[in-house]
Formats: sequence, C-alpha cells, structure tokens
Amino acid sequence: MIRGKKVLAIEDGPTVTHGEMRYGAAALAVKEHGGQLVDARPFAVGSIADTFRKYPHLGAVLPAVGYGEQQLHDLQATLARARHEVDSLAIGTPFDLDHIIRIPMPFTRVRYGFRLRGALSLSELVLEAIAKKLGREGTRVRAPSQLVN
Repeated sequence: MIRGKKVLAIEDGPTVTHGEMRYGAAALAVKEHGGQLVDARPFAVGSIADTFRKYPHLGAVLPAVGYGEQQLHDLQATLARARHEVDSLAIGTPFDLDHIIRIPMPFTRVRYGFRLRGALSLSELVLEAIAKKLGREGTRVRAPSQLVN
C-alpha cells in the first residue's frame, strides 16, 4: 500500500490542528515505508480548505476535522478530487473512516503507541495495578497468565 506509491496521509484532526503538529503517524508511516507523500492541500474543499487556512502550520497531510455531516461530506469530496493523483491512503485517525464515508482508493490504517524510555508501558502499568489490587505488590507482573493462581 505504501512502498513506491503516491500516498495521501489522513491524520487525526485535533492532533495536527490544536496539537500543532505538522504531521502524525500516517505521514511517518509513508516516509518510513518508502512512499511518496502527496500534498493534500490542492484537493481540499469546504471545511477541509478552511482548516488549512486556519492552521497554516499544517503540512501536506489531510486532517480529519470532525465527524459532522458537512465535515464528512467535505472529507469525502476531498478524497474524490485526489483519487486520480494518489495510489493509496495511509489513515492515521483513531476512527474507522471507512465505516462512515466511501473511500475511493485502497487504504491502510496506521496506529501508534509510545513508551517513555526506561518507563513501564501502559499495559505493564495496568498489570502492576492489578497485582497490587490482588495483594501481590512488589511482584513485577509481565502477562495476565501470571495473575492467575
């Protein structure tokens, strides 16, 4: 879906607008996996075009800005305008866009997580809390199977 392809990256709107990031997980995946990132700005219509004007720091990525009827219409119209210029999409939103709009080209979903260096992951923190609740404090729990007697 990405390597050697012209790819449009759809990013989580709040992350790239209010969060002031120029790109997110989808654009990183395109770069990391050898795709060519296509600039979404020339294809933007309606509320999507307004978003690019309101947030000039945005780069080439396509922000998914809300899930209201008009915003979804504008996102779908933007994708329709881009369909002849891109090979595929990298979708880095937490929402499954393909369940609410028609996506006119092949796509892949991109997800990410993070871990602070030297710190426990979220799942490890949850397991530690469960161990504490079960009275097994001080025991480093690595897998749910360790919590079962």
